Amino acid sequence: FDAVCSRAVAAYGILSEFCLPLVRIGGMFYAWKGEKYQEEIDAAIDGVETLGGGGIQVSQNLLLKNTAFHVIIQCRKNGRTPAQYPRNYGQIKKKPLC
Repeated sequence: FDAVCSRAVAAYGILSEFCLPLVRIGGMFYAWKGEKYQEEIDAAIDGVETLGGGGIQVSQNLLLKNTAFHVIIQCRKNGRTPAQYPRNYGQIKKKPLC
C-alpha cells in the first residue's frame, strides 16, 4: 500500500511490525499516539529499521482541537522488509524487535 494508518492499537514497536510489511518502498506508515510517543519511538527504532522503515517525523495536535494530547508518527518505508515479518502476535508480544 502507499500508506498504512493505525490508531491506539498497541505500542509503536508492535504496530510497526504489523504495518510496515504492508507498505511499499517509498510509502508511509502513520501511527496516532499519545503523550509517551517519544519513549515508544526510542524503544522501537532498531526494529523499525530492521523492517525497512526510517525517516521518522512527528506532527502534533493536527486532528483534535481539545485538551487531549496526541501526535501522528510518520515513518517512511525506505527498504525491503525481510520475508519472516510480520511474525504472529504471540511471537511479537513475547520477543519484540526493540
